[in-house]
Amino acid sequence: MVYRKQVKIKGQKYWYLFHTVRHGDKYLKKSRYIGKELPKNIEKIEKEFLEEVKTSQEEIPREIKELAETLHPYERKILPYLKDGISLKQLVKASKMQEIEVMRALQWLENKNVLSIKKELKEVITLGANGRLYLEKSLPEKRFLKAIEGITHVDKIKEKAGLEKDEVNVCLGLLRRKAAIEILPGMKIKITNNGKKLLQKPSLEELFLNQLPLESKDLTQEQKYAFNELKKRKDIIKSDIITERKVELREIYNKLIKAKLSFRNIVDELTPKIIKESSWKNKSFRRYDIKINVPSISGGRRHFVNEAVEYIKKVWLEMGFKEMHC
Repeated sequence: MVYRKQVKIKGQKYWYLFHTVRHGDKYLKKSRYIGKELPKNIEKIEKEFLEEVKTSQEEIPREIKELAETLHPYERKILPYLKDGISLKQLVKASKMQEIEVMRALQWLENKNVLSIKKELKEVITLGANGRLYLEKSLPEKRFLKAIEGITHVDKIKEKAGLEKDEVNVCLGLLRRKAAIEILPGMKIKITNNGKKLLQKPSLEELFLNQLPLESKDLTQEQKYAFNELKKRKDIIKSDIITERKVELREIYNKLIKAKLSFRNIVDELTPKIIKESSWKNKSFRRYDIKINVPSISGGRRHFVNEAVEYIKKVWLEMGFKEMHC
C-alpha cells in the first residue's frame, strides 16, 4: 500500500511516497521524493510509483539493470519509438527531438549493442529554385498559353505572362513541338485546339512537380517522362544522392523493453538543490560508460627543425662519427 508522509529535514518539511515490500526474510521500504507541496496529480504519481515498485520486484538480469543505468536522457527518450526499419527522419518526427539529439542517441545505443545503424544511398529528386517558383506561379508554357487572345504578338504575350526572354524561347519550342501553337508571320502566335486542351488539365510535368520529393527508383513511366523533360530545363528539378539511416534492433533491445524498467529514480546530474533537499536518497546515479568511443588525443611532437637535426645526427653517428660535447 502506497502512503504519503511529510519528512522533516533540517527544519524543512518535504512530502514523500512510501511503500513497504518483502524481500526474502526482510522488509524493504521504497520511497519517492514529491516536494514541499503535494501536486494536483498526486494520485497519478502514486499509481506510477506502485507500478515502479512492482516492476522492481521482478527478476531482472544484472546486465540489463546496469545497461539501463548507463542510458543518457536522449537514449531513454528515444527507446519507446524504436522499431526495426525506422528511419532517422521518422524518429525525429515521432519523438519531436532535434535531429542531432536523435543521431547521438542512436550512436550511443549502437555502441552498447542495443541496435545497429544501417546506411543506404539513394537518389532523391527535389525542386530547384525555378521549380519552387513555377509551383506557385504555374509553368511558363501554361502562362504563355493563357496569355494568348486570338492572334497575339509574342512581345505582348511575354509582358502579360510575366516571362523572361529565355523562358519565351523555351515556350515557343516546347509548345510548337506539342502542336499547341501556330507561329504566324511577324512573330504573331495563335493557339490551336491541342493548346486549348492543354489548358483544361494539368500536364504531366505539373503533376510531377506537385509530387516531389520522390526517389528515382520509385518513378512510374509518366513520372520518368516528366523527369526527363524537366531535367533539360534550368534549375526546375535537381537530383541528389543522400544517405538514409535506418535502425536494426538487436536482441538486447527486446530484453531492455521487456524488463519495463523505470528511469524515474536515476539521477543524471548532482546539483546543489538535490544535495540540499536530500532527494538523491534511495536513487541511483547514472553510470559512467567507460567503454564508449571517445576522440583520441594525440600528444605534442617535436618541431620539424629539431626532428631534422636528430635524424642527421643519427645518420652521422651510424657512419662512425662521434658527437663532441663542449
